[in-house]
Amino acid sequence: MPIREVELMHGAVLVKLCRNDNPVTLRLIETQDDLRSAYWINDSVVLYMKHSVAPQKRKRGERERWQFTFTENHIADLAELVQGSTVYLVLICGQPGFEGTMEIALLEPGEWQTCLDLSGSGQQWLAVEAEPRRGLRVYGSCSGDNRVGV
Repeated sequence: MPIREVELMHGAVLVKLCRNDNPVTLRLIETQDDLRSAYWINDSVVLYMKHSVAPQKRKRGERERWQFTFTENHIADLAELVQGSTVYLVLICGQPGFEGTMEIALLEPGEWQTCLDLSGSGQQWLAVEAEPRRGLRVYGSCSGDNRVGV
């Protein structure tokens, strides 16, 4: 049975989540396509995951940038999930061929909701920048110059 890219990328997050001393229950929340995946964790919080394996390369030793597109369907999913649930957004920053450094940006509800407009229409985006020795910075189409450090 072949393993798809989305399964590898989400699996990396789920392994990190499950590698602790506390038991974790995990349930997939069905969406209309594989690119929109959400999971219940301990039946109390939701992880909504997106991945990218196409960073915009900068000069060696400088920052990399991954962009994540949120269609109207993605925004509708998030708007529905936040009704009565705590939703964390997980942006998985991969590399072509899975070679090189990969990152995971975990955004708390208050962080990602400043970067996306759940009442808006049309396509939106988030970007993750990784700069050596500075960590990750996330910003989006609705955040202006405000960048969230994760």
